[in-house]
Amino acid sequence: MLFDRHFTKTNIANQKVGFNDWLNFHAPQHSLNFSSHRENFCKWKSLQKRLLSGECVVDTLLKAVETDKQKWRQILKIILDVVMICAKNNLPLRGSCSSIKNPNSGIFLNLLEFINHYDLQLKQHIVTHKKGSVSCFSPAIQNEFFVLLANQVCNEIISKIKKAKYYSILLDCTSNISHREQRSHVVRYNFIIISHVLIEESFIDFIETKEKTGSGLAEEIIKKLENDGLDLQNTRGQDYDNGRNMSASRWDILMGMLKVSLKDHADIRWSSRANAIEALNSQITDVTKALKNVAVALKCPEAVSTAHGLLKINCECLCTLSIWRNILTHIDRVNKALQAKGITVSQACKMINGLRNILQEVCESDNDMVFQQKDANNAHQKPGIAVCKI
Repeated sequence: MLFDRHFTKTNIANQKVGFNDWLNFHAPQHSLNFSSHRENFCKWKSLQKRLLSGECVVDTLLKAVETDKQKWRQILKIILDVVMICAKNNLPLRGSCSSIKNPNSGIFLNLLEFINHYDLQLKQHIVTHKKGSVSCFSPAIQNEFFVLLANQVCNEIISKIKKAKYYSILLDCTSNISHREQRSHVVRYNFIIISHVLIEESFIDFIETKEKTGSGLAEEIIKKLENDGLDLQNTRGQDYDNGRNMSASRWDILMGMLKVSLKDHADIRWSSRANAIEALNSQITDVTKALKNVAVALKCPEAVSTAHGLLKINCECLCTLSIWRNILTHIDRVNKALQAKGITVSQACKMINGLRNILQEVCESDNDMVFQQKDANNAHQKPGIAVCKI
């Protein structure tokens, strides 16, 4: 750069050959008199000055990258704070809609909408966001934050346990809402704060398990402690509650014989009652067979006793199930119609009056059916399920 490319007295200006004999290097005394040398020397000093003052193109690009990085860090920090607030207060994040400024978008997006009034970067990001582009507000980002937070909290708890050295384990087997057998892992240990000894009980995580025997459960516990880096020799206490460890087995037998899973009632769902009755009423024969298998296959006294109690199904029970299925089917249909958009008060009144008339007819017809079935059942009493056509 300092010398002209056509300067060939030495190889220092030759880009292809180069120069490596620096100990014997003697620059020509008249080299400073070359105009090209002075020009290149000025360019070199000018570039050096721009690099030091941050005026070159590369520095401008680096500043743009740094600005964009700080912007996304600020947005992610806000999202992290919102996730932590919801987790701390045990609040659900999501709603029925995933777009901001929608009243049904859920607590997470509503909090972000509130914060954007006071944060310009978040506000600009929300305003300029287009559908299909990166927003960091999706459920996948929320789940990723939950995983990162859970790992950080778990590592902090395990670090305290290792510092305390001795600990006790508490494990409770139960089924989740999907009837999957899982074990809650809790550790009790001593925690010292300013010469005060405190006893802490910290929840670690849930462990999904398929083991039912004592040896199988023991192997899973030992493997879990090894994965957490806890020494089994430092265990000073064990507490187990496997009273419900057969619930998943009962559910597996039941689901193996049913085409549709049995439903549970939920207060927040209008159709839950109708769905629960319909699933049981349409598969009552298969449910009875499954209960008989539970009473024979399982060795748990509680499960066997419960199965025998549920097998005492008589004609009155079947009639009641059929009546409720008929009633709830009409109610569920009107409930769904009343939730439709654009329905008028006049239309709603007609639907409610029509439902009242239908229920009155159902009650009158079902009463006659119940009395007839009771007479038939009294005349032909048999053990087990009474035979009646519903």
